Amino acid sequence: MQSTGEPTNEGRTASPGDGSPPVNSPQWWDDYFVTDWEANHGSAQTRHFMERLVASLPELARPHFARERATILDWGCAHGEGVDVLAKAFPGARVRGLDVARNAIATARTRYPQHEFVVADGTDDGAAATRADVVVCSNCLEHFEQPWPVAERVAALAEQVLVLLVPLEEQEPLCASHCVRFAANDFPQHLGALHRVAMRRVAVDAAFW
Repeated sequence: MQSTGEPTNEGRTASPGDGSPPVNSPQWWDDYFVTDWEANHGSAQTRHFMERLVASLPELARPHFARERATILDWGCAHGEGVDVLAKAFPGARVRGLDVARNAIATARTRYPQHEFVVADGTDDGAAATRADVVVCSNCLEHFEQPWPVAERVAALAEQVLVLLVPLEEQEPLCASHCVRFAANDFPQHLGALHRVAMRRVAVDAAFW
């Protein structure tokens, strides 16, 4: 989905002025995963969103996930719950997780040692190590003031299918770390070499959204 224009809350990624890192910067996320992620039920939310994403996959996309030895990347994997959900749903696939926050990846590797997790290097989003048949990006794009250049870089990692899940028509005021509000008719027809083949609303538990 495409941003409705300018970021809804200007300065959301600016430094707070107290010496702490800018909101949504890699260092901010590194700190957030240590201090606030679990307090805000981040891991449970991540698992729930990925379970709903898997349950809502269009039928034309599902064979790409289910194919034996398919590679699946969870872009923005946090503590790895989404990777675990994908691996259980598609046991024949190789599922990996990628995140910019080193603390998140360290926790993911501890919780789910059977899976592979990669730290994004900040320049190519881990492209050298993480191209995959299928790339899933769940609830990440809203944290970028310019989400579509980011989405195009994510799309470049996908050999066959890209699945994006974003908060839809979020009520104002936005969540403190959200930079844009996505509308139902805004998703672009193309991201890089990929073209849109399906779009749907995904119902989630109101306790999480």
